[in-house]
Amino acid sequence: MSVLLSVSLVLWISFVILSVVFAIFMTKKFLLSDLEPAQRDYFLGLVLFILIHMVSRIFYILYDFYWIDGSQYILFWDIAAAIGTASLIFLLFAIERHIIKKTKFLFTILSIITVCLYFIIYEYRNIVQLFMIPVVAIVIPAIYIYTAIKSTGEVRKNSLIIAMGLIVFILGQAAHSINIWDIFTYDTAFFLYFIASPIGLLIGGLLLFYGLMKT
Repeated sequence: MSVLLSVSLVLWISFVILSVVFAIFMTKKFLLSDLEPAQRDYFLGLVLFILIHMVSRIFYILYDFYWIDGSQYILFWDIAAAIGTASLIFLLFAIERHIIKKTKFLFTILSIITVCLYFIIYEYRNIVQLFMIPVVAIVIPAIYIYTAIKSTGEVRKNSLIIAMGLIVFILGQAAHSINIWDIFTYDTAFFLYFIASPIGLLIGGLLLFYGLMKT
């Protein structure tokens, strides 16, 4: 394994560890007795998103570093992509339950339909992902930016930090796309996929962690 691949593996393992720590602290907030039902559901949704996304990342690590033959290679990617897509359901549920109740869980329902299509129309799963990722990349940060605009003080500050964290996180996620290899030269694609992606997820995750712990 090359030095850069070793660095990448360390970065991904660091992200998995961060996810565990993040989930533990969010669980503590979820268990607080003085939370309103909507707040409790918000933190529960975040915990489920973090844990499920972490499982997805573990399968991506197996795909990137430990695959043995072609069939397992494809299987690990498919499992990781499916789990990662499904994790977005809980993130959207958390946001719509606590922050934007006017949408009546519209985005959550659409994400469930999208995940179902991922499995039903298997041969078009890349198209399903290409549809879902931009929608999530725009909608979720926009919700927190809107909250920041409508708020003041600590709420505004924390909402902006969370929005910034989400944007960096999503950019990191986008850099770990198999399509990267078809768009850029090998060296650029390698850097984006193996180095920039985990760094983006780590920085975005830390910003999210900080912003959510202050809420």
